[in-house]
Amino acid sequence: MDESEIAFKLPELLRHPEDLDKLVAFQADFQRKKTHVDSQLKAQLKAQIEATEAGMNAISNGQRTITQIKEEMQKIDKLCQEAQDLVEEFPIISKVSKIHKNFLAVEEMKRNLNELDAKLNLVDDMLRDDYGEDISNPMPNLLPIHYYITQLRDFEFEALHNQGEALDPDVRSSLQQYFEPLADRIALFDERLGIIGMNMLELIKAGNTGLVVRAAKIIDQEERSDSLIEARKAAQNSQRDLQLNFKSIQMAAREPRGYKQRFFDCIKSMIQARFEGIKQEFWDDPGTLDDNLLWYFEDLTVAKEQLPELMPAKWNIFDMIVGFYTAEMRNFLNEITTEPPKDPNDENPVTIYGEHILVVILWVSHYNKQMKALKIPNTSDYIIDDSKLIKDYLQLIVSKMEEWMITMVNQDTQAFTQRAKPVEADDTGRWGMQNAVIMFQMINQQIEVACDSNKGSVVAGTVEEIARLLKNRQETWDNLCKDEVTLYQNAPEQAADGLLDYLIAVANDQIKCANYAEATSAKTVALLSKKFGGLVQASFDNAIDGFVLTATNVVHKMVDVIFVDLKPAFQELFTPAWYGGGQVGAITETINSYIQDPCETALDPDLLTGLIEELSAQTVVSYLSAVKNKGCKFNGHEAINQIRTDVQIAFSFFTEYLPHEVVKNQWFALESLMKIVSAQGKEPLKKELERFKESYWDASTAWIEAVVKAREDYNKSLLEAVRETAAYTRGENETIMARVTAK
Repeated sequence: MDESEIAFKLPELLRHPEDLDKLVAFQADFQRKKTHVDSQLKAQLKAQIEATEAGMNAISNGQRTITQIKEEMQKIDKLCQEAQDLVEEFPIISKVSKIHKNFLAVEEMKRNLNELDAKLNLVDDMLRDDYGEDISNPMPNLLPIHYYITQLRDFEFEALHNQGEALDPDVRSSLQQYFEPLADRIALFDERLGIIGMNMLELIKAGNTGLVVRAAKIIDQEERSDSLIEARKAAQNSQRDLQLNFKSIQMAAREPRGYKQRFFDCIKSMIQARFEGIKQEFWDDPGTLDDNLLWYFEDLTVAKEQLPELMPAKWNIFDMIVGFYTAEMRNFLNEITTEPPKDPNDENPVTIYGEHILVVILWVSHYNKQMKALKIPNTSDYIIDDSKLIKDYLQLIVSKMEEWMITMVNQDTQAFTQRAKPVEADDTGRWGMQNAVIMFQMINQQIEVACDSNKGSVVAGTVEEIARLLKNRQETWDNLCKDEVTLYQNAPEQAADGLLDYLIAVANDQIKCANYAEATSAKTVALLSKKFGGLVQASFDNAIDGFVLTATNVVHKMVDVIFVDLKPAFQELFTPAWYGGGQVGAITETINSYIQDPCETALDPDLLTGLIEELSAQTVVSYLSAVKNKGCKFNGHEAINQIRTDVQIAFSFFTEYLPHEVVKNQWFALESLMKIVSAQGKEPLKKELERFKESYWDASTAWIEAVVKAREDYNKSLLEAVRETAAYTRGENETIMARVTAK
């Protein structure tokens, strides 16, 4: 494989980023194929070397024989010359001999011309007697007809061509008129031989083996005659110096008639015609392929069991027939799996669907089993490339699935962005989009069809492509939700109503799809071997992880929507309005109203817990990030008391929905805030910051500086305490402080 072929092949193998994970598998597969090819090449090379050595030995022996013959011919030529010198009357004797020979030739030609009409009539009678369309017609006169036609053809050639330029044009024209009726008889005879060739196996099935034998004898005789003609031409070309002295070599040689090639061409035409007759039926109904190709194995069985004993052994007729049939089978399979060019005038153009390819994949498996039963080796290597069929099938499936997916995504996108109708609820009251169930119904249909192939590679490839399409759909939802929420945050007046409702529906769909995918995976893996079952499991697991991640991302976007309403309350934190105010109480009341309606009734229970956890976490983050508010000021103990009051309100609220430990871990950061605000003096503050960094290694220095600067007792020494604190040591897990900003 050269560089251009490698460059062409690589994009096919590495179509998606996930394919990089398969490099080891690709390497192992190519190594296995290379080992197999190397062993085949080694065996074939050995056989080729042996055949070459045998051929070279035969050529050497032939050259020695030719040299000996040439030397003997030269000796004969020399003796002839010497004999002419010894006999004084030799020219006269030679001339008289030629005259006598010509006289006999004229007499023979005259006799043959006189008998021409009688022989033609005899051929006509025999052709008439043998006429009949019945498959059991034995055509007993086939050999005599061939005998007489061959005589007449040889006579015609001798009369018209052996005389060369010496033949008078008028005489030539007259002779041609004499022989004109012969051409019709030859054409009729050749037609019958062709019919026998096209129906050879059917004749054997009907028990008319005698006719097949007679046809084989005729073809064999013609092959021998053609071989002699070819040998004579070769002698004329290689021994031109002897032609001048040996008149028999100078005589014109007729062209080979090629009966053997024409006979086998008729067999090929018969096979092509039978395949041609079932193409359209396959395109209309691929399920008919198996029944329509029953004749294929019946013919090969007859060819194996009966044909060899009816034909010359030198033909290796069974191998030849197998070659014809397999070549046409290969062409047929390639044609029926390749969509022909569209004709604008064709009202019913041919369209290749995945069902067509899958039927062919099944047929190839059946074909290989049948050929193995007939003990015909290595046929699958040149019938059709299974991997190409599987690739074509997957491309068709992907194309159709992509078409369906695009349609569904467009419908869902339009519904999501316009939000013209209320979201739909299922039997449990959970909201959802309309196409999730339909999508997995189609996915299950495609997987069931792939399973019918009985090929794990087809199923695994189908699931891999389905998983890829599902990942694309997940990315589409991620991006769409992000864009809509961003629009709502920046310009809520431009966003359509009902965004939170639709986000709930999308999040529910992701969990529903994950459950569907898990059920489909379990059902499919149970039908496959360990190797392909593992591949299918991995593809589905990847898709399921993507659904869960997308659901989580959508839940976070729901929190962003809810916090748009909370923005005014958070903007008052740590400002003069905060002291003695009820901002946190208002925040928890607003959050509670969203939880109770619509989230508690419309959102999946598992997602609801995650939503409340994220609401709690985001409340902590937004509370701590309020140090950036204009007018932020921590007034000593008064600020500490207000923070403690806020924590008690929030803690009491969130523990109604979440475990005590979860809320404590999230809100413990506010305890650190109170300690940073209340630490008196530079050194106590440094110690407090050292303890703070041990728990929250990823806290922003800018945030800590903002807290210190907002203290009513702020001075430069306090800021120096922040800057003199040792750099934070990176921890294993990200803390809630990583999300807190001071900008």
